[in-house]
Amino acid sequence: MSDSAQDLLDVSFLQDEDDEDEALLVVAAALFIGVEEAREAQARRRHGHRLYLTRPELMPLPRIDSPWQRLIHSRNDHAFITTMGFDVNTFFLIHNSGFARRWNDTPIPRSDVVLTGQPRVGGRSLDSVGALSLIFHYLCSTM
Repeated sequence: MSDSAQDLLDVSFLQDEDDEDEALLVVAAALFIGVEEAREAQARRRHGHRLYLTRPELMPLPRIDSPWQRLIHSRNDHAFITTMGFDVNTFFLIHNSGFARRWNDTPIPRSDVVLTGQPRVGGRSLDSVGALSLIFHYLCSTM
C-alpha cells in the first residue's frame, strides 16, 4: 500500500473516531437531559404530597399578623390540609354546620364562671374559626 493510501486510511480512521466522539456526546447529552427530566418529574410528583409550608404560605411581616390570620385569609387549600387536615370548603362547612353556634352559645367552663350564664363571646381570645382550627391542628399534628 502506498503512503498516500495509508494517509487516506488514517484520515478516514480519524473521521470515524470524530463521528464516534460526536455520537458519544449526543448519547451523553441525551442521558443528561433524561436525568434532568426525571428529576423534575419526581419533584412535581412530590410537590402534591409535601407536608410542609413554603415561603408564599408564610407571613411576610410576622409582627403584624399572627400565622393563623395569614393562613385563614390566604384560603389556600394546601396550607389548610397541611395544618388542619381539611381543605377550605370542608373546614367552613364543619364550622357553619353547628360548631360556630355551639362555640358562641356555650360558656367556657372555669371556676369563676357560672355555666348557666350567658357566654362572653367578646371576652374570648379565640373566635369560633380560631377554636375549630386549633382543635383540628391539635388532632392532625404529629407533635
